[in-house]
Amino acid sequence: MSCPPSSLSVVAIASAQIQVEKVMETAVAGHRGSVVALVGSIVNLVTRLRARRVIDRSLALLMSAALLTLGAAAVHFAVAHEHLAEYMPYGVFFIGLGIVQVGLAAAIVVVPSRRLFAIAAAGTGMVMGIWHRCPPHTTQPRPFQAKLRLRWST
Repeated sequence: MSCPPSSLSVVAIASAQIQVEKVMETAVAGHRGSVVALVGSIVNLVTRLRARRVIDRSLALLMSAALLTLGAAAVHFAVAHEHLAEYMPYGVFFIGLGIVQVGLAAAIVVVPSRRLFAIAAAGTGMVMGIWHRCPPHTTQPRPFQAKLRLRWST
């Protein structure tokens, strides 16, 4: 369970005030202002860094990622019928992939996390690898090539 940034700020300020009082008791009289400024800067930095974890995920970026994922799902659903007619397991794979991508788009908006994005990136990389290895209208997979080429230029 996480606290909203405002409550984290209140806790950070209260604990910083206690720390400032302790430092002030031991500080030399001429350097009290410098100590207070330093501690205040540190508290401000820590508060911003903690709040950034929550605020850093803008709604526009999350919606963009979700819409792009839904676009990929739409493409897979659109060609699933052709693949079903060609070979049943291909069609089932495309339908399953589309369903997973719709679920991923929902998860991106509802529960965004670094782990989710890492899993999504790995899954997308695997799908792209399969697509590159098994191009359409061939009966045999392409030999592995180390150099990068654009799909539509081959």
